[in-house]
Amino acid sequence: MRLQKYSIIRSWVLLGALAGAHWLHGADLSGPIADIRSVGAEGSGNAAASSAWRTLAAADVASLPAILKAMDGANDLAANWLRSAIETITDRELKAGGRLPGPELKSFLLDTQHHSRARRLAFELLARVDPEGAEKLLWYMRSNKVAPQFQNPPGYHPPAVASMIMKGAGADAIVPAAPTLDDQIARGNVFAGTPDQVFAQIKAFWEYSGGFGHLLMMGQAGFLTREETMRSMELFAKEVYPRLKELNANYDENRMKELRRSLPDKQAASPDALGVDFVR
Repeated sequence: MRLQKYSIIRSWVLLGALAGAHWLHGADLSGPIADIRSVGAEGSGNAAASSAWRTLAAADVASLPAILKAMDGANDLAANWLRSAIETITDRELKAGGRLPGPELKSFLLDTQHHSRARRLAFELLARVDPEGAEKLLWYMRSNKVAPQFQNPPGYHPPAVASMIMKGAGADAIVPAAPTLDDQIARGNVFAGTPDQVFAQIKAFWEYSGGFGHLLMMGQAGFLTREETMRSMELFAKEVYPRLKELNANYDENRMKELRRSLPDKQAASPDALGVDFVR
């Protein structure tokens, strides 16, 4: 669930919004940036920085590289103000279904002249919306990690599936040899996307199954890096888990039975083939 969630949640996107704000397009942000960079210890410059932050937070998503650049040489307090503005802009844009300036962020990330913390933030922004992150997890399902003699041990598969494998049909006759991300999300093997998307996916699975009290999450697999894994787990813990906990706390058996009966049956894969799916 990786949420990016795809942990294997791949949830890389933290969402939020400034209600009722007017987004500034193409505005000159040099003044607000200078005010924030002037903030000092013991509250020095806080009033000006607070006003400047509101201006930056209302800026267009195209301003992200410029605000990132402002982190170069900024003191820790100013860097925190700037980071908060960047995250607010990003959250608002993604919440509205927009896109981040990927090429510009990648260019910033690769420029080693920028401060390491600014480049790190650029990496985090890219990671939150990079669809390749979830694809990295599919290695776990596409790679046959079981020796042939152990793929069909007695009693492991339902008789019908074991018979097919013994006759030479193999697992690929039941489960795709090269599963796609969309297919694995449809099967409920992977949950991926923004925190809101991942919660919606898990909630749908929870309702379809009749409800459950425990979720065993695989948070790292395939070619996921440590940084990608940690970011996904943090987003899950902060943005998804509290909602799942509340969802389960309101569980009502009778209501759940009625809800399940109202949902159409889905047959993304034969239930008898689940053993093959997991042995791959």
